[in-house]
Amino acid sequence: MNVYIYPNFQKENAYKCTVSIINILNEIKCNVYIDSIYKIMLKEDVEVFFSDYNSIKNDIDYIIAIGGDGTILQCSKMLLDTNIKLVGINTGRLGFMSSVEHDELEIIKKLSTKEYKVSKRMMIQGNICNKHLEALNDIVIYESKSKMCEFTVKADGILVGKYRANGIIFSTPTGSTAYALSAGGPVIHPELNCIELSLICPHSLFARPLIFSDKSNIEVCTKLRDDQKLIINADGENETDFLDKDILYITKSNYSVNIVDFKGSTFFETLNKKLMHPIK
Repeated sequence: MNVYIYPNFQKENAYKCTVSIINILNEIKCNVYIDSIYKIMLKEDVEVFFSDYNSIKNDIDYIIAIGGDGTILQCSKMLLDTNIKLVGINTGRLGFMSSVEHDELEIIKKLSTKEYKVSKRMMIQGNICNKHLEALNDIVIYESKSKMCEFTVKADGILVGKYRANGIIFSTPTGSTAYALSAGGPVIHPELNCIELSLICPHSLFARPLIFSDKSNIEVCTKLRDDQKLIINADGENETDFLDKDILYITKSNYSVNIVDFKGSTFFETLNKKLMHPIK
């Protein structure tokens, strides 16, 4: 069994977790790999192979992302068009996509016996002016100076609505607990297949989030004044300008991410522990 480690050493406890995880994986006779950039940092602490991910990805069974949800989002882009399963180790704050907390690392021994559930997470894709975007969480359109903009949204060629807002969030169910939640969107079970639309600071008393079928073909266009600048990003990265008369197309992606869940109830446990605690 071949396992690749993807750590974010800027997170507290990440280095300690990485060393512990590599030692645990060695115990269960895994071949453990990590990027060569960490060779000087790790060479005296652990038994690990140093290798570029792209040169061995066809032989990797699992990738372990150590950090927070942002680390998992970055790591997810490495898994496109592969069958690699993702294990998230939370050393950040919320950790909605993580299946393991930093103080329960022994549970990863279950990889050797396959005592886990695989949570398949849909992604969405955006296309604009020959630029292609992939997102596990969301594709966001926002005005760079928080100015009010006009948006027209269609689904399958039918007008959905015309909106005035600071921006729009198109979210997957996985991303429903991220930026979309802060914008007033619903919490959606991460294994459902749908696309959520949430407006950022809408200038309306009646604007509400919308849920589209995962088969929907969504179009967004805008009408900008000279002093406005719209930006699009996917999972907070790959920023591109959204110009007047451009059309952004949003659909379900051809890719998905398989996240390992050792407990079978990680999502609801996290929801209760980390979002519901103010009322307990």
